[in-house]
Amino acid sequence: MSPATRILVVDDNAAIHEDFRKILRPDRAPAPLAAARAALFGESSAAAAAALEYDVECASQGEEGLRLARAAVAGGSPFSVAFVDMRMPPGWDGLRTCQELWAADRRRAQSAAKNPTSSAATTSSSGWTHA
Repeated sequence: MSPATRILVVDDNAAIHEDFRKILRPDRAPAPLAAARAALFGESSAAAAAALEYDVECASQGEEGLRLARAAVAGGSPFSVAFVDMRMPPGWDGLRTCQELWAADRRRAQSAAKNPTSSAATTSSSGWTHA
């Protein structure tokens, strides 16, 4: 079995953390989803469930997310992707958080959620830009 894909969620809303866990954790994934994947791709149910395995860690603020990311890199198991909220008072906003995460580990893909009242941040090969 290959190791789970590591995902970092940075959002000040604990309900968002739980939503990501519900969607991405295999122990909470519905059995019919694994069975359907197994039938579609000709895999065993165990292999299908393992293919859906994600290790999700959450932070409530950008600074905390950066600490988790640095520890993951130092431990040899960096995050593959980070989902970052753009507005997280009172600390760093999402853009600053993404810039710090990018500086800590440039191998990771990042996604930032657009807040309807702010400009969106998008990725480019050279880092982050405003959309």
